[in-house]
Amino acid sequence: MPFVSVPTELIDLIVNNLDVSATCSLRLACSPLNQESLHVFRGTSLELVKLVATGYPFIDIEA
Repeated sequence: MPFVSVPTELIDLIVNNLDVSATCSLRLACSPLNQESLHVFRGTSLELVKLVATGYPFIDIEA
């Protein structure tokens, strides 16, 4: 049985138990595996970034 024919639920369980680095490595293994794990990766490894556009130019900010 090819690995990509593994049920989606099993792939979900595997991906949910990996850290971000291991998840990225697993997703690079093959295109079908990348596609099958995308929804789990999106929900666990990506953060929402908000961008506020203003009319002001960018300035250097010293920490």
